Amino acid sequence: MLGRHGEIDMTSSTAARWRAPYRIETQRLNLSALGPENVDQLHEVIPRNKAHLATALPWAQGEPLSYADRLDLLRERRANFDLSLDFVLGIFERSSNQYIGATGLHPRIGPQALEIGYWIAAERQGNGFVSEAVTALVSVAFEAMGARRLEIRCSPQNSRSRAIPERLGFHLDGVLREGGTSGTGELEDKMVWSLLASEYPQHSLFSAPRPQLFDVLGQRVQSP
Repeated sequence: MLGRHGEIDMTSSTAARWRAPYRIETQRLNLSALGPENVDQLHEVIPRNKAHLATALPWAQGEPLSYADRLDLLRERRANFDLSLDFVLGIFERSSNQYIGATGLHPRIGPQALEIGYWIAAERQGNGFVSEAVTALVSVAFEAMGARRLEIRCSPQNSRSRAIPERLGFHLDGVLREGGTSGTGELEDKMVWSLLASEYPQHSLFSAPRPQLFDVLGQRVQSP
């Protein structure tokens, strides 16, 4: 949480359970918890982007899913969100409400730490949408959720993915040799980029515009 004088209040960052907003509104985007109501949009966009996604994301190898399987997957995603187990968010363009990709905050890398993941449709690359989404998630993770550490992991060969933490000023901790899998399921090196709550108040991202946050009922909650 953000302290009275702009410092990070570490005493409030040790909550036993993560809580995340269901919708995060930025200048151009809505980052929204995915559920069964989004099945038609995902069923159109994801299969169309299989070749684009499968180079980096192993789950894309299983595309195209059947409509019923995608619906079940979205039910699972929403259940995990509701239970505070994992926070997958769709990226929607505010002006059109079009689904253009996904991001999320994933509590899978250790205590009080969250990993940021992201992908965007091939035709929407190069517009700064991912940078805008990640900037908002940094604010939410540190100021609203009380995270102590954020990470982004990517292949050294994925120039577009690694450009996000580079551009936003994350620290390159190093490269984990065979630290993950490629889109085809083979072991590959992973770059690990991090940002700490203790350094956030002096970081350039601290001065970025704050997003608007909304709860499960669509009611505005206190923005970070």
